[in-house]
Amino acid sequence: MASNSPYTDPTLNEDAFDALHVPHFRTIDNPPAAPTGSRSNKDLPGRPSRLLPPPDSTTMGDESGDPVEESTMDDSKVTVAAEQAHLLSTPLKKKPVKPRRDGPLLPQVSQLTGIEEYLGLARPLPDQEKVNIYKSLLAHYIEMPAHHSSRETKANKDTNIGKYKAISHVMEVKLQKSISREEPKSSPPEQLVPSSGLGNLSSFLSTRGIVDSSVPVSNSAYFAQAEIKKPEGKEPPQSASTSTSPETILNIIPPPVPSSQPLPEKPTCFLSTNLLKTRLSHVRQLDSSSSFRLVYRDYDPKSPEADIIISPRTGIILTSAHTLTQKYLPGDKGSRADIKSPVMERIYQTTPHYETMYIFICVLSNKADEQMQDAVTNLSSFCTSLDEETTIIPMIVSETDGAVAGWIEYLAYTELPSMMPAIRPVRSQETRWEVTLRGYGLNPFAARLVLDMGMTLDSFIEMSNEKRLLQYKDLLGQRVLRRVETAIQRDKS
Repeated sequence: MASNSPYTDPTLNEDAFDALHVPHFRTIDNPPAAPTGSRSNKDLPGRPSRLLPPPDSTTMGDESGDPVEESTMDDSKVTVAAEQAHLLSTPLKKKPVKPRRDGPLLPQVSQLTGIEEYLGLARPLPDQEKVNIYKSLLAHYIEMPAHHSSRETKANKDTNIGKYKAISHVMEVKLQKSISREEPKSSPPEQLVPSSGLGNLSSFLSTRGIVDSSVPVSNSAYFAQAEIKKPEGKEPPQSASTSTSPETILNIIPPPVPSSQPLPEKPTCFLSTNLLKTRLSHVRQLDSSSSFRLVYRDYDPKSPEADIIISPRTGIILTSAHTLTQKYLPGDKGSRADIKSPVMERIYQTTPHYETMYIFICVLSNKADEQMQDAVTNLSSFCTSLDEETTIIPMIVSETDGAVAGWIEYLAYTELPSMMPAIRPVRSQETRWEVTLRGYGLNPFAARLVLDMGMTLDSFIEMSNEKRLLQYKDLLGQRVLRRVETAIQRDKS
């Protein structure tokens, strides 16, 4: 049954998982001496040397192979043999598994890796099997009571479920992407349609489906092809030189509703003052909401930052359909050969300060022309090339109906439970220590949080890389801290 499978129990640790694969026998801590005339354990291949086989009820063979009558055996020897036979026939019971004490019950993986280590398996699993296992773990976790983990409360269980659903869908998208690369180019592409399950985090993460430049735009998860109804009657003559192309519809997903569970405090968001010039309507919506603590920062253009920072490891960049289609003028070029526009350059310069970056492509209409299709596809491919450094998630968001503010609110509340300490009220003017930490690769939110935790600038710089990772990995991100260590060592040399 599925309920008895070790893959469906998210509380299994490595020791408990290995225990389920032990053969069904028991060992005797202090085994008595073997009865005279009993068979040697060496004659029993596959059994431990400390175990004796169950004796025959009538006869037992000696070393010479001659049978020995039961009446000639000592009563104590018969008792010992019977006890051993009873132990061997008793099935091994599963050891009670203690609840995990290391935070969330499921592994937070997004690159189809980590499942084998989590389950204690030495052999690699196929990608499809990993996705199925993770779905089973998630289904079991949703049915468990919130108090199953010592660090989990009912207030943030819904948030954790949202994160795990997001991970599950990212794994599915990456699996589909790997499958599409293996398929021959001659096979006809499947037509994608918008997901019907709108209004949750798992829906918008389906837009993480990335296509290579060789794949037609119609395969992209950012577009939905509207079917053309053929007129009834005679078919048009074959000599006609014109044809009607299908209309491309953008896959715009509305923001989910934040969890109704009360949180201990309001999330803090760092906003660039440049938004007051370019996105004033969105700033007004955020400022009028009582759900945030807003901190405005004026950044140097030479040190680009995210427009909105919702946690020490997550930022948001706002762009538009018009800006996305702008290219470099002749003679201008980016930091890399594949950077063809100022938007790509900004993403490339900003993302190293973050573990996760959302790119909001704000649009007024759900219709896209060919130029817009190419721009979205190229941006998606470019973001995929940076996945090893930062997880970048492009999203098509409606410019109207407060959708941008709704997404910011939802993501900010999703990130809040992952922050252990709360930052104090922050001034809009950066301190020198914050500027120095930003120079080493931290974003403004992360720099402020490190200082609010009582860490001085010298202590953070002189700290060993191992200790820094141990103390700040969950808050700031492992990939960010590795880049910070590289910058510190370069500065010391």
